[in-house]
Amino acid sequence: MYSMTGYGRGEYKAGGVELTVEIKTVNNRYLDAVLKCPRVFNAYEENIRGIIRGKLTRGHADVYVSFTDKREKEKTLTLDEAVAKAYFNAAQRLEKLLPELENDLTLTSVLRYPEVLKTEDASAADEELVSALESALESALDKLNAMRETEGEKLKADMLSRMLVIEGLVKSVEERAPLVAENYRQKLEARIKKILDGVEVDEGRLLTEVCVFSDKSNIDEELTRLRSHIVQFRQICKEKLVGRKLDFLVQEFNREANTICSKSNDVEVTRLGLALKNEIEKVREQVQNVEKGDMQKNLLIVFSGPSGVGKGTVVKKLLKNGNRALSVSCTTRAPREGEVDGKSYFFVTKGEFESGIKEGGFLEYNEHFGNYYGTPKKFVEETLKTRDVILEIEVDGALKVKESYPDALLVMILPPSANELRARLLKRGSESAEKIEERVKRMEYELSKKEFYDYSVINDSLCECVENIESIILKEKEIRQ
Repeated sequence: MYSMTGYGRGEYKAGGVELTVEIKTVNNRYLDAVLKCPRVFNAYEENIRGIIRGKLTRGHADVYVSFTDKREKEKTLTLDEAVAKAYFNAAQRLEKLLPELENDLTLTSVLRYPEVLKTEDASAADEELVSALESALESALDKLNAMRETEGEKLKADMLSRMLVIEGLVKSVEERAPLVAENYRQKLEARIKKILDGVEVDEGRLLTEVCVFSDKSNIDEELTRLRSHIVQFRQICKEKLVGRKLDFLVQEFNREANTICSKSNDVEVTRLGLALKNEIEKVREQVQNVEKGDMQKNLLIVFSGPSGVGKGTVVKKLLKNGNRALSVSCTTRAPREGEVDGKSYFFVTKGEFESGIKEGGFLEYNEHFGNYYGTPKKFVEETLKTRDVILEIEVDGALKVKESYPDALLVMILPPSANELRARLLKRGSESAEKIEERVKRMEYELSKKEFYDYSVINDSLCECVENIESIILKEKEIRQ
């Protein structure tokens, strides 16, 4: 059993390189790694996250990296001519302003001034430095997990001790339950005799009332299930990644305790039931800090919706979860300024794309203005091994993805109304009124495909829309588990 909280520190010291990695984790619904490391490692952030995902499944992790490089390396001196000139000009102006002072400015003195000469490493993060980072990171993660396991054992001991208390309360309820019906009979008989002073009580009718009460207040089934839950709890605690199972089981504990309290017509049983609920709540709080284990395989989540509905903004919010990646499409068109191969698109030749079509290498593809666009199957499958993949695509393409990959989760994002969509498009100010009407009209076609989607979400409030989608993703993962 692993706790969600822990700390690990890993060090690397060799060949003049001293590097330290520290990791702190706390509870979180998803895996959220926040990296705080020198700029020299910026290009390797994805490598760092990949190593972390290999050892952690969820939680908020703060990762701190620091290093000292004492190796002798070739240095490059860069002269900032503009800064040097500025110092020289300032000295000349000062000489005119204060002629009584001697101007002892020399080349050597100018070179000593801040920012005139800058030292740069010939190579920033070389192979040895990256290897040191990976080694220290692995060590930190191992120590983190060792601490989490130690903390997990303490959590387990605490929860098992509370199971003994719960078991004792269940036993007390079992002992008290048979007396409830008899106490009710005695009280009812005494009340009737008091009201009907001197009149003989009909024993048959009295017994009927007592039987009806006994049946309504019977808690034998609830007590039997609680006994079973206690046995299951102890058995599950012998496993490693148990949080999800325990979370579900504690809900069942609560359900039985609530039923006992609602059926109770006895002060003592009610008192015991409330004490039971109190202990169960303490266990539930501890379970929240237990590693739940990896959810079912990662999801391919496909978003569609009318232009102007805010799909892009919603996707950006969802991608803040580090356990998700945006799918990168293939295209045969030429790269535009600022576009990066493998990040903006995978830029391929027409021949390569058509070969991919023949080999079934695309989940979907289409042609626009003489250029192919498609979703590469291999990229999606490889990324799904470590993260959820988000794909933003029009409805026809989404339905083709569903055919190629039936497990894909299709979500349609919709505006509150056609008028609202029209207002949003007008606010953009980037299209003509005619073009806007075309987009609004196309929404009718997109709505006709709504029945083929798993979910549809109204984007009236961005925060609510994102929260609803997060709930959908969590629900789907739990169902598919």
